Amino acid sequence: MTILVVDDNRHMRRMLLELVGGAYEGRELLEAPDGATALALCRETQPDVILMDISLPDSNGIELTQEIRTMLPASKVVIVSCHRSTFSQDAARRAGASAYVLKEEVFATLLPALASVIPATETPLGTES
Repeated sequence: MTILVVDDNRHMRRMLLELVGGAYEGRELLEAPDGATALALCRETQPDVILMDISLPDSNGIELTQEIRTMLPASKVVIVSCHRSTFSQDAARRAGASAYVLKEEVFATLLPALASVIPATETPLGTES
């Protein structure tokens, strides 16, 4: 399983990679600071899950989500954003996002959101039965 983290903030990318890497140990983790890099990595690696910020320096994460979901319909996109508005959340769902996580709640909500979109065969560490 491959997970791609797309966020222009280097510290946020590192934190997300550490959080996800700790829970999904041994999975391939990739990172992109912008939309162009994210699209190139999607074409090259076809990640299973993409954690997507909305505000990127060269693109809008919601529009990028729609483009990636068209290119890779089996991939799951989880929006990780500071935008609380229902408008952003609704737009993300319409674009094909599987989940929407607020950055301020990321420690409490990201792993459950991932567990809801990742196949059961890829359970996070510590949750096996």
